[in-house]
Amino acid sequence: MVILITLSSVMMVSTILGMIFDRFGDWNYPILRYEEGELYSFLNLGSYLVQALALFAGVIVFSMTLYFLISLMTNHLLIGLMTIFVIYLLGSGMTEIAFFANYAHWNPFSYYTVSSIVSQEQAALTENWGLTLGHGIVTLTLSSLVILVITMTFLQLKRN
Repeated sequence: MVILITLSSVMMVSTILGMIFDRFGDWNYPILRYEEGELYSFLNLGSYLVQALALFAGVIVFSMTLYFLISLMTNHLLIGLMTIFVIYLLGSGMTEIAFFANYAHWNPFSYYTVSSIVSQEQAALTENWGLTLGHGIVTLTLSSLVILVITMTFLQLKRN
């Protein structure tokens, strides 16, 4: 709840300052977007922000479900946070290994760099064009659902 209030406050202050010093803003500001075959196109700022917000929401939901599962298993805050940190390092580190680079689009930790996924910079750097916004939302949603099912099963076993 505190995060949402902080995020909303920053967004409102930024919008108000933008309106005071220079009109509301230009939603058609071009953002460079990489495409396969050394091509590029431009994405307007409004579309970029909507896509980034959608992917960021998926990352937040995935992170929260993962933390919920780990916190149920460990029952200690510090151990839970350290376990999440290690899982994140292992998950994001797997995308750097050449063998796993071809399967990085199935790794939910690959989508934590929201801006480089929306602009497809990450896809261009790794030459894995499966790292797209749509695939990221699907991967994060499916991963969150799998973790949620595991969490519910763990809760049922813990109760009995």
